[in-house]
Amino acid sequence: CKTDEKSPEKIGVLCPDHGLHYNPETSSGCVLCNREKRSGPARLLILVVLAGVLIGTVHLCLRQEPAAASGSPAASAVPVETAPSADPLEPASARLSPVPYRPQIEELEAVLYRESPHGAEEFSRVVALGLELAESIRRREPPRRAGAAVAQLLAWAARLDMEQDVGYATPDPARARSEWERLRRESFAVAEWFRQAAPGLEQAQTPPPPKVARAVVEGLRKAAVDVHHLISTGRPECAAVGEITGDVRTPESDAVRRRWVRWREDWMGRVRKVGENLPPRPGMSANPNGVMAYQEMGQALHHLRILTVSVNETGVPFAYQRETHFEQAQTRLRQAEAYLDRLGL
Repeated sequence: CKTDEKSPEKIGVLCPDHGLHYNPETSSGCVLCNREKRSGPARLLILVVLAGVLIGTVHLCLRQEPAAASGSPAASAVPVETAPSADPLEPASARLSPVPYRPQIEELEAVLYRESPHGAEEFSRVVALGLELAESIRRREPPRRAGAAVAQLLAWAARLDMEQDVGYATPDPARARSEWERLRRESFAVAEWFRQAAPGLEQAQTPPPPKVARAVVEGLRKAAVDVHHLISTGRPECAAVGEITGDVRTPESDAVRRRWVRWREDWMGRVRKVGENLPPRPGMSANPNGVMAYQEMGQALHHLRILTVSVNETGVPFAYQRETHFEQAQTRLRQAEAYLDRLGL
């Protein structure tokens, strides 16, 4: 008997996703494609059911835990007495008892309330003690009771640590104490052994302002006089050189270039001499006004140097470019002198 054979063109279509052949006249995809289409809704239904079971389980656990903690008959036949709350609007169980954590709290507060200037070492110790306290609470308390206190402690310690990493100054002790007292009030029941800030504590913890050596200040003031002299004498000299605005190959243009080269060499020597007489650079831990005065003085000299750099094909900077750098140097010099005046030396 004869059998009907399908032509290869009709049964040889290859599925691009699974590599299987199928007949496009009888099916829109291969066997696996059709199976996935049929199983899609069922799989979604299974996921929805599982999610519902999980949410119901969590909800049941959250309902049972308060009942067990409150001493209900389902949890215990013995009633549990609750100590009166320090806050009449807040149940006593909402805050943790500080008693199990007293050694750690007292050690932390001994640093926070110490009547001496606070530096990087003290704040590093506070950060470490805050993290240790958070870890102790996490290990000892049920998750629902520990969560808020642990989160606040970690955030507080992280802020202090991040402020130290910025580099130029240590965190503010008064603000660190204020944040700790708020955290302590919200997380722990009141205890008579909690520390409080004594009068004058903020002043005692404030480190003395950093200083700049008198020799550095005197050197910067002398440099200011020298820079003033450079600007006042160099400005008219530079303008007298002239500029090239037309043909660069005329005798007049050549004369301007010769005058510019002579003046530029003399000028750079004068600027270099003032720069070499600058005092040593203040350290970054010195008084910020001294550091900024030195930086502004350096910027003034920088503008006096680069005004000689030509950005055109004539070899002589245009007059307006030179004047712009003189004006910038004058502005930087005024700022340097303002910072020096703030030092009061």
